[in-house]
Amino acid sequence: MAFVSFSTVFVSVMLFTVSPVAGKTEKTEGDTVEFTPAEFTVSITTMEWTHVDKSSNKIKAIKWDSRDQSLNIPNPRFKKITSIDTKTGKLTIESLTKEHSGQYKFELNGETKGEFSLEVSGSKEGGFTEAKRKGEPFKKEEGQEVSFLPKDFAKATQSMIWKHIAGLDTTRVAEWDPKDEPPVTFHGQFRNIASLDETTGQLTIKNLVEEHSGKYTFYVDGVEKETFILVVSKRLPIPTIERDTGNNPNIVYLKCNYDGSGHKDLLIIWSNSTQELRTMKPEEHDKSFIVEKSNNPDNYYTCSLKSPAGRETSLKAYERDLFKESGLGEGAIAGIIISIIILICGGVGAFFYKTNSVFHDLIHDRFSCLRGNAPAPTETNANVNVPLRNSPSSTQPADGD
Repeated sequence: MAFVSFSTVFVSVMLFTVSPVAGKTEKTEGDTVEFTPAEFTVSITTMEWTHVDKSSNKIKAIKWDSRDQSLNIPNPRFKKITSIDTKTGKLTIESLTKEHSGQYKFELNGETKGEFSLEVSGSKEGGFTEAKRKGEPFKKEEGQEVSFLPKDFAKATQSMIWKHIAGLDTTRVAEWDPKDEPPVTFHGQFRNIASLDETTGQLTIKNLVEEHSGKYTFYVDGVEKETFILVVSKRLPIPTIERDTGNNPNIVYLKCNYDGSGHKDLLIIWSNSTQELRTMKPEEHDKSFIVEKSNNPDNYYTCSLKSPAGRETSLKAYERDLFKESGLGEGAIAGIIISIIILICGGVGAFFYKTNSVFHDLIHDRFSCLRGNAPAPTETNANVNVPLRNSPSSTQPADGD
């Protein structure tokens, strides 16, 4: 922590240890990388990471907007493997490939605040992690792609062949023969979706389906060199959030619903608009996730399904929708109160009108509609004298009668 004094003003500056260090960071395919910018003190409107690849293409990797709490990952290169810390701006990319090599720029509120360089290379051991060296398979979802890079590859002189073994069936995937024109041939279901690097022997298959699961064996000049195992599962379903309430109006209970057929060992990850909150193992999936009201209507919650091959996330459930008032609104309550007051005043007035002669006469004199049913003047009775209240009776004998 460093403190810099300007007269009586003290500015505190926290220095982050940037990992990896600014400059070129070297990784191998399948690794994870993190870029953390230096601390910032300004209020956050937007945070954005952009990627300039080896072909000078500028690609938006990820963007977060605090105004609507939205997270945008528009490019398939970064979908499902990229995340951002909305407090520090730290960028995390998992399952790196060579395509992720290049320059990364961090922008805060539209201003550049940090730049990093990344170089991703193929592993000398064919991209295997320690687990894969022990024979564990590559796990992918339908629609994804996979690459098998043989280790200790010596350039072939006569032929390269990749074979696919599924159950009792063995089929050729791709083969290279320098005598053919073109030298590379793809077979069967692998036409138009497979590619072969003639210099390294790497096989890449795109748009995977479950039928691509199995063993892939690599031969050089007729000699078996290496075998890879691939498991392709169905694409994860998009989960939905189910809301339930109890006796406490400030608490709701959420469940993550999904069609789990064909999927095993799925994790449920609960997150709010800023961070991951809880990870549920398969045996906990029937449990509810408890949410307490934070009085921030723009705060939202999501649940994600995560497998070894991918991740799918539900729509956002905003707090303003989770904690909807079940009673009457303020306007309706005010209207009811005013109506009750009017009824009470009317009832009191009617009571005094019936029981209090002074009040009765006052109302009677002021409102003509209450004075009786005297006929309105007409042509036949226009000259008839109508006796007034408290005047002598018209039938009183005249003087001298």
